[in-house]
Amino acid sequence: MKKKDRLGANPLSAIEQVVIGSNAESTKRVSIPTVTTTSANEISERMTVVFSVEVLERLRNAAYWSRIPLSELVREAAIARLTEMELNNGRMFDHRPNPLKPGRRI
Repeated sequence: MKKKDRLGANPLSAIEQVVIGSNAESTKRVSIPTVTTTSANEISERMTVVFSVEVLERLRNAAYWSRIPLSELVREAAIARLTEMELNNGRMFDHRPNPLKPGRRI
């Protein structure tokens, strides 16, 4: 059986440059690989998040010293915060009636 090529013809096509930071002095460009699955049974969706350079460096340091992949560290933090919000709410949040609008809120 032939192995399936994960990246396709161009291995760089799976990498996108993302702007990190909110102002010109602290803005940093990083490359983030596109991830489609995290396990055989779990399907993931890619999401771009903007962090200040300070927070991003703190996350990188924590990931390095704890030997946890950065994506896993952020995913676990998001799940922990969501669980806390649901406990404060007394239950899971209701399903939203409409999709969220993309982009920044004005």
